[in-house]
Amino acid sequence: MQDYRINFPDFFDDEEWIIESKGWIILVFTYKNENYELSFYDPVRLMQTINDDLNSSQYFLQENLIVILNVNKRNIENVIQDLVSHPQLIENLKVKTGS
Repeated sequence: MQDYRINFPDFFDDEEWIIESKGWIILVFTYKNENYELSFYDPVRLMQTINDDLNSSQYFLQENLIVILNVNKRNIENVIQDLVSHPQLIENLKVKTGS
């Protein structure tokens, strides 16, 4: 039995190509009854976001940031599988609080 869950939105399978083309998504990952809000970005979109933030706020800050080549279900699932296979990596994540 798995002790984790990736909370993909209901529309994810139908709109995966849109999400992949946008280059980012925020998902909740549940591991051992703790929720983690993870931000998945591809490198190109991340650089755009960083530059936008630097120009408007003069800094960039993002917790639980994960960069993958393409933001799609297969890559997200691979990252999560790697995290649960190496629980010490999960210790670096901040637990989601509130709703």
